[in-house]
Amino acid sequence: MDTCISDVALEEFRDLVEQVDQGVKRGRIPFDKVMRVLKSLQDEYPVAALHLIDCDADPFLPEGLSVDEADQLPHRARGLLEWNPSKVALYLSNEQKHEFVKGEDLKRDLAFHPVLPANVLDYLLAHPHLIPEAWKDKSVFFWGTIYRDREDKMCVRFLYWHVGRWFCNQFWLECDWNDNCPAALRA
Repeated sequence: MDTCISDVALEEFRDLVEQVDQGVKRGRIPFDKVMRVLKSLQDEYPVAALHLIDCDADPFLPEGLSVDEADQLPHRARGLLEWNPSKVALYLSNEQKHEFVKGEDLKRDLAFHPVLPANVLDYLLAHPHLIPEAWKDKSVFFWGTIYRDREDKMCVRFLYWHVGRWFCNQFWLECDWNDNCPAALRA
């Protein structure tokens, strides 16, 4: 079924998505019900499908990693995120642009930025055609989810391009980070 949506209708739909997002945040609308309706709409109107990511969902836990709410950055992106690469910025701290920086220092710097969670990383891995070409020469970090390993060391997962495809891994905050390690932010 080919469906064409006008720019006005798409903008109206985005406004509605924002209203629903606010309703979910305030507890007036059950989130699971919203996701079922959106999924059915995406199935029925694939051309008009938006790539919506639930930034508040429990993140994927790679083996040996856990998430503690106390470790999370206070201004991380929350709620529904409509994936749009033009609304994502790659951030480097001033120090990181010129020298290696410890991850603990970056965490303090990023505490006031809308960093994207690992849910976005996992969504992009499942839909690699959505990942911007410009990211291929970087390791893009998703600081909105900070993990701990079995030794209680903190780490952040990242997305990187290698041998013709996208992968993810994690990097520890005790390590040195350089100018090839930007953080993905909601712009």
